[in-house]
Amino acid sequence: MSSPDTLDIAATEDVATLLAYGESAAQRNDKANARAALRKATRLDPHNAPAWLALAQVVGTFSERRQAFERVLELDPGNVAARGGLEALKSGVSNPHPEVERPPIDPRPLTPPAAEALFCYRHPDVETGLRCIQCSNPICAKCAQTTPVGFLCPDCRKARRSPLYDVTPTDVAKGAAVSFVAGAIGAFATSIFGFFIIFFAALMGETVMRVITWATNKRGPVMQAAAGVALALGALAVTQFLPVRALYAVIFVVVGIATVVTRLK
Repeated sequence: MSSPDTLDIAATEDVATLLAYGESAAQRNDKANARAALRKATRLDPHNAPAWLALAQVVGTFSERRQAFERVLELDPGNVAARGGLEALKSGVSNPHPEVERPPIDPRPLTPPAAEALFCYRHPDVETGLRCIQCSNPICAKCAQTTPVGFLCPDCRKARRSPLYDVTPTDVAKGAAVSFVAGAIGAFATSIFGFFIIFFAALMGETVMRVITWATNKRGPVMQAAAGVALALGALAVTQFLPVRALYAVIFVVVGIATVVTRLK
């Protein structure tokens, strides 16, 4: 399959085109564009073993090559090229083909090699000196997500998101049900205790938060909104049928919502 000498990598979404271009760029020793195209191909199709194998040939670090070879073997356990490359890396052999004669060692002092330019894997035209601390992919300042221990790329940051904030519709329904009942009970209590219900509003909000946490083990903006709206609706429903003092009910709702929302952050 032929490939063009130039390609708008950022605009290309076809994996086969990216793979062909990456292999062609590697043959021309254009490793920067080869890496950019092949990294995008593996992101679009993480199960494409040829793309991972081609990427292993052009990445610049030991860890990246090892990860790429291991990914190929996960997808294609019988891949001879990946297995040979991984074994060569593990044994410290840079040339996995012993039958190829090595060039003689030059006795002259070596000069430090020029640092290889890195380009953001999400923005291939942006040069950078940053890497993700988890996957080692180069990232630009726009993509870098700051953490206490370094920078993460957007993909790794998303993968690290706490499950506490992955809310499902069932979790929202449970949280809303608990808050609705609490709001109704609180509004009803104002018709009995009057002004003194104000002293129990915060305690009611804390109780609602603990019940929601026990029932769903979820937090975050979605649960905050569901709990706050449901508590207000529960109180409003009761006021339609019982003689409740509006001022006390409003104070109860405001204090209760403030407590629930604050504790469900």
